[in-house]
Amino acid sequence: MLGVEPVRRHLDGAAQALETLAAEEPEVAARVRVEEGVAERLSAADASVDLIWCRDVLLHVEDLHTVFTEFHRVLKPGGHALLFMMTATEWLTAAEAQRLWPVSAVHASSVDPRHIDAAIAASGLSIEQRVDLNGEIREFLEEAGVGRTSRQLLWISRLLRNRPVYEHQFGVAAYEVMLTDCLYGVYQMIGKLKPRIYLLIR
Repeated sequence: MLGVEPVRRHLDGAAQALETLAAEEPEVAARVRVEEGVAERLSAADASVDLIWCRDVLLHVEDLHTVFTEFHRVLKPGGHALLFMMTATEWLTAAEAQRLWPVSAVHASSVDPRHIDAAIAASGLSIEQRVDLNGEIREFLEEAGVGRTSRQLLWISRLLRNRPVYEHQFGVAAYEVMLTDCLYGVYQMIGKLKPRIYLLIR
Protein backbone atom coordinates (compact mmCIF):
# COMPACT_ATOMS: atom_id res chain seq x y z
CA MET A 1 0.00 0.00 0.00
CA LEU A 2 1.39 3.39 -1.03
CA GLY A 3 0.30 6.72 0.40
CA VAL A 4 1.16 9.95 -1.41
CA GLU A 5 1.25 13.28 0.45
CA PRO A 6 2.77 16.66 -0.51
CA VAL A 7 2.71 18.36 2.91
CA ARG A 8 5.69 17.77 5.21
CA ARG A 9 3.65 18.08 8.42
CA HIS A 10 1.32 15.33 7.24
CA LEU A 11 4.25 13.15 6.14
CA ASP A 12 5.74 13.47 9.62
CA GLY A 13 2.41 12.52 11.17
CA ALA A 14 2.13 9.50 8.89
CA ALA A 15 5.65 8.39 9.87
CA GLN A 16 4.72 8.56 13.55
CA ALA A 17 1.50 6.64 12.92
CA LEU A 18 3.45 3.95 11.06
CA GLU A 19 5.86 3.64 13.99
CA THR A 20 2.93 3.05 16.33
CA LEU A 21 1.38 0.56 13.92
CA ALA A 22 4.71 -1.27 13.57
CA ALA A 23 4.81 -1.82 17.34
CA GLU A 24 1.28 -3.23 17.36
CA GLU A 25 0.97 -4.93 13.96
CA PRO A 26 4.41 -5.17 12.33
CA GLU A 27 3.22 -7.32 9.42
CA VAL A 28 0.62 -4.71 8.45
CA ALA A 29 3.01 -1.78 8.86
CA ALA A 30 5.56 -3.51 6.65
CA ARG A 31 3.09 -3.40 3.79
CA VAL A 32 2.50 0.38 4.04
CA ARG A 33 4.71 3.07 2.55
CA VAL A 34 4.10 6.83 2.51
CA GLU A 35 6.07 9.10 0.20
CA GLU A 36 6.21 12.75 -0.70
CA GLY A 37 4.45 13.45 -3.97
CA VAL A 38 1.42 14.82 -5.77
CA ALA A 39 -1.51 13.22 -7.56
CA GLU A 40 -0.43 14.71 -10.87
CA ARG A 41 2.85 12.72 -10.86
CA LEU A 42 2.65 9.33 -9.16
CA SER A 43 5.71 7.15 -8.74
CA ALA A 44 3.79 3.94 -9.46
CA ALA A 45 4.55 2.07 -12.68
CA ASP A 46 2.09 1.88 -15.54
CA ALA A 47 -0.84 -0.52 -14.95
CA SER A 48 0.45 -1.52 -11.50
CA VAL A 49 -2.31 -0.37 -9.12
CA ASP A 50 -5.54 -2.17 -8.23
CA LEU A 51 -7.24 0.62 -6.28
CA ILE A 52 -6.83 4.36 -5.75
CA TRP A 53 -8.54 5.88 -2.71
CA CYS A 54 -8.70 9.67 -2.58
CA ARG A 55 -10.74 11.51 0.05
CA ASP A 56 -11.61 15.20 -0.11
CA VAL A 57 -8.26 16.48 -1.45
CA LEU A 58 -8.70 16.99 -5.20
CA LEU A 59 -10.48 20.29 -4.62
CA HIS A 60 -6.98 21.62 -3.84
CA VAL A 61 -5.64 20.49 -7.23
CA GLU A 62 -6.18 22.79 -10.20
CA ASP A 63 -5.45 20.39 -13.08
CA LEU A 64 -7.93 17.56 -12.63
CA HIS A 65 -7.42 16.37 -16.19
CA THR A 66 -3.77 15.58 -15.44
CA VAL A 67 -4.74 13.85 -12.17
CA PHE A 68 -7.31 11.57 -13.76
CA THR A 69 -5.00 10.84 -16.69
CA GLU A 70 -2.35 9.80 -14.17
CA PHE A 71 -4.89 7.61 -12.38
CA HIS A 72 -5.65 5.98 -15.74
CA ARG A 73 -1.94 5.39 -16.32
CA VAL A 74 -1.20 3.62 -13.03
CA LEU A 75 -4.40 1.58 -12.73
CA LYS A 76 -4.49 -1.94 -14.02
CA PRO A 77 -7.18 -2.72 -16.63
CA GLY A 78 -10.33 -3.13 -14.58
CA GLY A 79 -8.76 -1.27 -11.66
CA HIS A 80 -10.82 1.23 -9.68
CA ALA A 81 -10.50 4.69 -8.20
CA LEU A 82 -12.77 5.53 -5.26
CA LEU A 83 -13.07 9.27 -4.72
CA PHE A 84 -14.84 11.43 -2.16
CA MET A 85 -15.10 14.96 -3.54
CA MET A 86 -16.80 18.15 -2.43
CA THR A 87 -18.83 20.03 -5.03
CA ALA A 88 -20.37 23.49 -5.07
CA THR A 89 -24.09 23.80 -5.76
CA GLU A 90 -26.18 26.58 -7.28
CA TRP A 91 -27.02 27.67 -3.72
CA LEU A 92 -23.44 28.89 -3.20
CA THR A 93 -23.30 32.50 -4.37
CA ALA A 94 -20.36 33.96 -6.28
CA ALA A 95 -19.56 36.23 -3.34
CA GLU A 96 -19.52 33.29 -0.92
CA ALA A 97 -17.25 31.31 -3.24
CA GLN A 98 -14.92 34.27 -3.64
CA ARG A 99 -14.55 34.46 0.12
CA LEU A 100 -14.27 30.72 0.71
CA TRP A 101 -11.93 29.37 -1.97
CA PRO A 102 -8.76 31.49 -1.61
CA VAL A 103 -8.54 31.03 2.17
CA SER A 104 -9.04 27.26 1.94
CA ALA A 105 -6.80 26.87 -1.15
CA VAL A 106 -9.65 25.48 -3.24
CA HIS A 107 -9.77 25.79 -7.02
CA ALA A 108 -13.25 26.78 -8.18
CA SER A 109 -13.11 24.50 -11.23
CA SER A 110 -12.26 21.51 -9.04
CA VAL A 111 -15.54 21.77 -7.11
CA ASP A 112 -17.59 22.28 -10.28
CA PRO A 113 -19.44 18.97 -10.94
CA ARG A 114 -19.52 19.55 -14.71
CA HIS A 115 -15.77 20.20 -14.83
CA ILE A 116 -15.06 17.12 -12.70
CA ASP A 117 -17.16 14.86 -14.94
CA ALA A 118 -15.55 16.30 -18.08
CA ALA A 119 -12.04 15.76 -16.70
CA ILE A 120 -12.87 12.15 -15.85
CA ALA A 121 -14.28 11.48 -19.32
CA ALA A 122 -11.27 13.07 -21.04
CA SER A 123 -8.87 10.85 -19.07
CA GLY A 124 -10.26 7.60 -20.43
CA LEU A 125 -11.68 6.52 -17.08
CA SER A 126 -15.35 5.62 -16.81
CA ILE A 127 -17.78 6.44 -14.02
CA GLU A 128 -19.06 3.10 -12.74
CA GLN A 129 -21.08 4.69 -9.96
CA ARG A 130 -21.70 8.20 -8.68
CA VAL A 131 -23.45 8.96 -5.41
CA ASP A 132 -24.55 12.49 -4.53
CA LEU A 133 -24.79 13.10 -0.81
CA ASN A 134 -26.41 16.01 0.97
CA GLY A 135 -26.25 16.79 4.67
CA GLU A 136 -26.63 13.18 5.87
CA ILE A 137 -23.25 12.95 7.58
CA ARG A 138 -23.68 16.30 9.30
CA GLU A 139 -27.22 15.40 10.36
CA PHE A 140 -26.04 12.08 11.80
CA LEU A 141 -23.30 13.77 13.83
CA GLU A 142 -25.82 16.26 15.22
CA GLU A 143 -28.30 13.54 16.18
CA ALA A 144 -25.51 11.37 17.63
CA GLY A 145 -24.61 14.17 20.01
CA VAL A 146 -21.32 15.16 18.37
CA GLY A 147 -22.82 18.48 17.31
CA ARG A 148 -19.91 19.63 15.16
CA THR A 149 -21.96 21.74 12.74
CA SER A 150 -24.02 23.44 15.44
CA ARG A 151 -20.79 24.28 17.27
CA GLN A 152 -19.38 25.71 14.05
CA LEU A 153 -22.46 27.91 13.70
CA LEU A 154 -21.96 29.10 17.26
CA TRP A 155 -18.28 29.81 16.54
CA ILE A 156 -19.19 31.76 13.39
CA SER A 157 -21.39 34.04 15.48
CA ARG A 158 -18.61 34.63 18.01
CA LEU A 159 -15.92 35.09 15.35
CA LEU A 160 -17.97 37.68 13.52
CA ARG A 161 -19.01 39.47 16.69
CA ASN A 162 -15.49 39.65 18.14
CA ARG A 163 -13.37 39.88 15.00
CA PRO A 164 -10.90 42.53 16.28
CA VAL A 165 -10.30 40.56 19.47
CA TYR A 166 -9.57 37.28 17.66
CA GLU A 167 -7.46 38.93 14.97
CA HIS A 168 -5.35 40.61 17.65
CA GLN A 169 -4.96 37.38 19.62
CA PHE A 170 -4.33 34.90 16.77
CA GLY A 171 -3.54 37.01 13.70
CA VAL A 172 -5.60 37.83 10.63
CA ALA A 173 -4.60 34.70 8.69
CA ALA A 174 -5.52 32.32 11.52
CA TYR A 175 -8.81 34.15 12.03
CA GLU A 176 -9.73 33.82 8.35
CA VAL A 177 -8.87 30.11 8.33
CA MET A 178 -11.01 29.41 11.39
CA LEU A 179 -13.98 31.37 10.06
CA THR A 180 -13.71 29.71 6.64
CA ASP A 181 -13.51 26.23 8.18
CA CYS A 182 -16.66 26.88 10.18
CA LEU A 183 -18.50 28.25 7.14
CA TYR A 184 -17.40 25.21 5.14
CA GLY A 185 -19.15 22.90 7.61
CA VAL A 186 -22.34 24.94 7.84
CA TYR A 187 -22.50 25.29 4.04
CA GLN A 188 -22.44 21.49 3.76
CA MET A 189 -25.36 21.22 6.16
CA ILE A 190 -27.53 23.70 4.25
CA GLY A 191 -26.72 22.49 0.74
CA LYS A 192 -24.33 25.13 -0.57
CA LEU A 193 -21.65 22.42 -0.72
CA LYS A 194 -22.46 18.82 -1.57
CA PRO A 195 -20.24 15.74 -1.17
CA ARG A 196 -20.06 13.36 -4.11
CA ILE A 197 -18.63 9.84 -4.25
CA TYR A 198 -17.22 8.50 -7.52
CA LEU A 199 -16.32 4.92 -8.33
CA LEU A 200 -14.20 5.05 -11.48
CA ILE A 201 -12.94 2.15 -13.55
CA ARG A 202 -10.13 1.88 -16.06
